[in-house]
Amino acid sequence: MPNINVEAIPWTEFVSPKGAFRGRYREISLALGAKKDAGPADGGHPFDVTLEVLAPGESCCPYHAHAAQWELFYILSGAGTVRRNGESFAVKAGDAIMHPPGEAHQIRNTGTDELQYLIIADNPPIDPCVYPDSGKAHVLVPGGQIMIRHSTAEKLDYFDGEE
Repeated sequence: MPNINVEAIPWTEFVSPKGAFRGRYREISLALGAKKDAGPADGGHPFDVTLEVLAPGESCCPYHAHAAQWELFYILSGAGTVRRNGESFAVKAGDAIMHPPGEAHQIRNTGTDELQYLIIADNPPIDPCVYPDSGKAHVLVPGGQIMIRHSTAEKLDYFDGEE
């Protein structure tokens, strides 16, 4: 297992098609040799660690709930708001927030400086997600993901209904 300095990991920047979701991240687990989107039996680690940074006003992803995955957010710097199960609360450096399976959640930078936080997530082999704001669900499959609307089973784009 290699040692790495997180500062040496390149940033990956992302933005959704209409710009409502954006940020940048460093995939620490991948830099330590894990295979992307793979559990331990397939070359992944038992958990994934990502450093994520959001500029003021940014949110990284739509409000969602994992069926199997646990996620821990540890706030390194800045301030923001976490929306969880329909309620919102302020977070700041030093806060840790656990999201168990089934708990809808989203983080947004509502401060004036960058919001930096670690995401530590276990790595279940199957993890369907639901998106309460848009009535969607998705499941990862070999080679990608399938996104559907609950009521119609219509195949969708990831950001459909979010922006």
